[in-house]
Amino acid sequence: MDEQIAGTGDEWSDPPGARLRFFVGHFFAILIDTGFLVLWVTVQWLSERLIQGLKLAEVIDSWVLWTFQIVLALSTLAPVVIYTYADVIVMWARARKKVRRAKHA
Repeated sequence: MDEQIAGTGDEWSDPPGARLRFFVGHFFAILIDTGFLVLWVTVQWLSERLIQGLKLAEVIDSWVLWTFQIVLALSTLAPVVIYTYADVIVMWARARKKVRRAKHA
């Protein structure tokens, strides 16, 4: 009975430092994704301030800059969403692999 419990293969039986590397990897992935998102918000805020500061006289000018702001928002948000999605998928796959290993051990 004790041999079955000792050989369950849970995460506590991983080599020393494996859990730390696992969580540090996730931490840095989340930190980088958050940094990208903060950068995106900053760019959007700066572009809004720039557009407001120009005091445009013609409606067409304001529409052009408004369109530019939307295109910039989408083009800069796309990589953030893609990398965040990829990081979440990797984290999910690693967690499922750990659960599967613990079940079959």
